[in-house]
Amino acid sequence: MLSVQLYSVRDVIAKQGYEKTIRELAAMGYDGMEPAGYPGTTVQEAAKLFKELSLASISTHTSLPLGDDKQRILEEADCLGAKYMITGGAGPDAFETLDNIKATAERYNEAALVAREFGFKIGLHNHWQEMAIFDGKPGYRWFLDLTEPEVVFEVDTYWVKVGGLDPMETIKDMAERAPLIHLKDGSGVKEDPMLAVGSGIMPVAEIIKAATYAENFVVELDRCATDMMVAMSDSIKFVKPLMA
Repeated sequence: MLSVQLYSVRDVIAKQGYEKTIRELAAMGYDGMEPAGYPGTTVQEAAKLFKELSLASISTHTSLPLGDDKQRILEEADCLGAKYMITGGAGPDAFETLDNIKATAERYNEAALVAREFGFKIGLHNHWQEMAIFDGKPGYRWFLDLTEPEVVFEVDTYWVKVGGLDPMETIKDMAERAPLIHLKDGSGVKEDPMLAVGSGIMPVAEIIKAATYAENFVVELDRCATDMMVAMSDSIKFVKPLMA
């Protein structure tokens, strides 16, 4: 399955609305949408639109189901029919030291127990920080070793590379705990805008081949050097044949 992380098109949505943007992405041939909030709409209306367009939403970017917002977060995931509740990051300092990683793992374990009760799995979308090495192991591996088996990664392959590790080897190392793969492309320089998938340095075909446990590939461009919707169209034209 090939989806879009809707954070990518936040500026498009702000200009032309949620429904029009989703319909245009669906017309390009994407199989699913990965929400990151519901600007200008509600989760109920988004779920209704996805259903009308036969778009799956097995993962959503949200917060950990803890604290005062716990019930709302769980209800939104349930409304979408999502399987995975993914956090867009664990916080700026979460992977700064080994002690911080241990504390972060404890929070995700707590959230995983809540999610398990309601039939969901918790996941973390990485950036470059999780690739730093501590006592001979990358931060992401410490995190996986310290968390419950159902805590997963949504592997952002571009940030893995920016962080200095090999995306294919990282995906293979995570194995079944990497069911979601973010595809993006660009120069590999952290500060540069992204490009349509297939237009930069990323070995996309090799990444897809390595991701034997992937349930969903997700195109995400944090920001783009070109028109975002053109980049989304160019990305699916490049990626879909590689998935055949």
